[in-house]
Order: sequence, then C-alpha cells, then structure tokens
Amino acid sequence: MLGFSCKRFNSLKPATFDKRTKDTILYIFDGFLKQYPDDAFVYICDNSDGRARNRRITFGRWFNESNTVYEQHHFHIKYLDTDWYSTLLFNRSNNYKN
Repeated sequence: MLGFSCKRFNSLKPATFDKRTKDTILYIFDGFLKQYPDDAFVYICDNSDGRARNRRITFGRWFNESNTVYEQHHFHIKYLDTDWYSTLLFNRSNNYKN
C-alpha cells in the first residue's frame, strides 16, 4: 500500500502547479514497474475534495506525455453516492496481462 497526500504549509495561499510532483510520481511508478515487470499497479484517486476525476485525468495525461511503455485502464464507479476513479497500470510486455 502506497499513498500520496499534499501537506500545504500555508492553507490560505492558493495551490499552484509544481512540476516536481509529476516527476516524483512518475519516478515511483517507473521504479516499481522496472523492478517488478510482471506486476501491476492500481491507484485510486482521493475524492475528499470532489476532484478525483481531475486527478485521474491529470495522472493519465502525465503517463501519456512521458512516452512510457505502460498500459493504462481507467475505471469509474459510483458507490454510496461517491464517485471513485482508479487506474490499473502495467507494462505492455507484462506476461500476465491477458
């Protein structure tokens, strides 16, 4: 289990884009899937602020822009009046993907 959260130093200051966030997340996923090429990674986007869909779209775009060798499968379900957005991510050469 792995989680990410944003701890802002000043909650009154508007949030801004930080390229290091993208680089860090891609680095973690890349390292995991290089070390375990036949495993998969599932991530679920936090929806406590109603922005899970935006996060899933952003993460998907980051992976597309990075020209990685990963395959993505996006999912959306509604459960107990809450929208859940997730993605299954794995190497295209994964021996168990079928």
